[in-house]
Amino acid sequence: MSHTESSIRSYGGNGGLVTGSCHVYERGDNKIMVDMGMFQGRDEIISETGKQRNLEPISEICRGTSTVLVTHAHIDHTGRLPLIFKNGFTPNIYATEETIGFMEVLLYNSADIQKKDKDQIQIYSKEDVDILLKKMKKVEPFEEVPVGNHNSKIKACFLPNGHVTGSTSIVLRDGQNKENILFTGDIGRPNQLLCGGYNEYTDKYPDCRINTVVTESTCSENIPVTFEEREKNILEAILKTGDRGGNSLFPVLNFHRLQEIIEMVHHWQEDGRLPLDYKIIIDAPTGMKISEVFDDLGPNHLTARYGNDPSFYKTSESSRNRFVLKNSTVIGSHEESKLNAKNLANTQEKYIILASGGMANNGRSLNYISGEFNQNSNNSVVFTCYQVPGTKGAEMLSAEEKIKLELKKKKKAEIMWTDGNTGHATGPEINNFIERFNLNDLHNIIVTHGRNPAREAYVKDTKGRDYYKNISMMVLPVIRQRVKLYT
Repeated sequence: MSHTESSIRSYGGNGGLVTGSCHVYERGDNKIMVDMGMFQGRDEIISETGKQRNLEPISEICRGTSTVLVTHAHIDHTGRLPLIFKNGFTPNIYATEETIGFMEVLLYNSADIQKKDKDQIQIYSKEDVDILLKKMKKVEPFEEVPVGNHNSKIKACFLPNGHVTGSTSIVLRDGQNKENILFTGDIGRPNQLLCGGYNEYTDKYPDCRINTVVTESTCSENIPVTFEEREKNILEAILKTGDRGGNSLFPVLNFHRLQEIIEMVHHWQEDGRLPLDYKIIIDAPTGMKISEVFDDLGPNHLTARYGNDPSFYKTSESSRNRFVLKNSTVIGSHEESKLNAKNLANTQEKYIILASGGMANNGRSLNYISGEFNQNSNNSVVFTCYQVPGTKGAEMLSAEEKIKLELKKKKKAEIMWTDGNTGHATGPEINNFIERFNLNDLHNIIVTHGRNPAREAYVKDTKGRDYYKNISMMVLPVIRQRVKLYT
């Protein structure tokens, strides 16, 4: 069978953006999409021409697409998927069981936010999410699924990669062209809470020779932080705030970050590192629905690892108990949340508040940041996740020293950042992951999902790698060209 020219185009997570991920592989009449995420953060939602990227027509991307492959549930990878069926397209769409479960909660929440946000045009409704979810097809980890048009000889293999529970990298194996493309999706850490990290899975990866890699580069600049340091950073922020008579607010991502911090607090309560006079407030309705998905999936979908111990949880019961907290209260209604924010602004008791809205753009964390809680300089607002440029959280963290001094004079809560909590592979961890594959025939690397300095850091690290010697000398220019065009 003759070789047919193929192509890969990125319609999001490109040009230095880190949201809106969407890649399309084409060969002949075969067109396969990997992810279709929403653009997030003011700086990424609005294009250079002043248009809202999430409102741009999707017909060019979707027309002729037979298959959509979903790497994981985060909204910057799934947030525009309901638009596919809303616009009349009917591809087959595949994801792992865990990803489908988390997508249901996150996409309904996304539709709800769009409806309530006066500054945002609603691009789809909960009814559109209903239609999408009914079309989803479940795949097993490491399963090869025939994709593309009839007799295409293209298969997709979903490989768990340790970013979040259910997340995968995807290898497209095109039998006609005899080419294998690795779409990394968001790469996790080697060892990770809840999902285990990619070290738990890579020994099961196929030995097929990868010809093209489409990789993220979000945290290429970052230096890996050990689990001990990560725990220490968060716990010290809590205790430092408590010692001066204040309370700690953690704006958290509903999916994974909330559950990770709950797991840490559970262990600190058990081993005495966190005094039991600290009360825990969970003010994240969507996050609690995510926690219910974890519970429904059961302990077999969670790693036995905690920190550096790969077999910490010995029984199903101990695994389930990782989310059980003492002295904790779950906040219900929005009115209750606003009242709680007011009551905890100057209380003499010690509280840790886990509130939705990890980037402080929306969610319950705004009730605290915009209210009396933020007027008490003894309190702290502690960020643990990457802040997309243009979000409120990014603005708060990037404040200049002069502004910080002015905030002190105005008796504002202290803004804190705890390093090392990313679920993305950092620095050399990205290439360490990619090197788990057979790279003897690697010819192209397309760098996506990263700001300009991160992409440049990735290219620099790649040039120093052993497998770089196996790539033609045109590859570095190709990396630079495709960084510019596709990321």
